[in-house]
Amino acid sequence: MNRAQAGFTLLEVVVAIAVIGAGFAVGLAAMSGSLRLMRAADEYEQAMLLGRAAMTEALAYPDYDIVEDREREFYHRVEYAYRVEFRPVRVDQTAEPAGATGSTQSAGVGAAASSTPSPLEQISVDVYWGEGRSRTYRLVTYRLRQSASETSQRHARGNAPASETPAAAAASGTDRPGEYPLEPRRDESP
Repeated sequence: MNRAQAGFTLLEVVVAIAVIGAGFAVGLAAMSGSLRLMRAADEYEQAMLLGRAAMTEALAYPDYDIVEDREREFYHRVEYAYRVEFRPVRVDQTAEPAGATGSTQSAGVGAAASSTPSPLEQISVDVYWGEGRSRTYRLVTYRLRQSASETSQRHARGNAPASETPAAAAASGTDRPGEYPLEPRRDESP
C-alpha cells in the first residue's frame, strides 16, 4: 500500500485530539471568564439601582436628614447594605475669591479661621456588598437645606411631592411614603 491510500497514523490522531481538546479548554475558560464578568456587572448594576433608589428617597423629602443604615437587601442571592448620610457643607470665611487683592494675611498665619454652615447639604449613599463588604458603590449629591418654616409652609400649601402622599405609598406597595420596593413590579398582562 502506498502512502496516498493509507489512513491517519495513530500519532496523527492523538495530536488532532490534543489540539481539539486544548481549543475546547480555552473556549470553556473564556466562557467562564465572561460569565464572571457578567455577574460582576450585574452586581454593580444592582448596587447602582439600590443607591439611586435610596438617593431619590432622600431627595424626595426636604426634611429627611437622618442617617440611615439598611442591612440584608438581597438581589440574586447577593447581600447588599447601604448607608445614607447627610452632612452640612461648611464654608471657610477666610478664603478669598480668586484674583482678590488687598489682604496680606493668609488663612494659616494670624487669620481667624472660622467656618459657617452654608445652605448646602451633602447627601451621600454608600452601597456595600461582597465578602466582608469589600465592594462599594458611592453616590454623592448636594441640595439646598430648607428651614423648618419653609418645610411646614410647603406641606400646608399642598406642594409636597406626590411620593409623600399616603396614596402614593399604597400604590408603590411599600410601608412608608417615598420608599421604593426592592424588586420592580412586572405587569402580568400578555
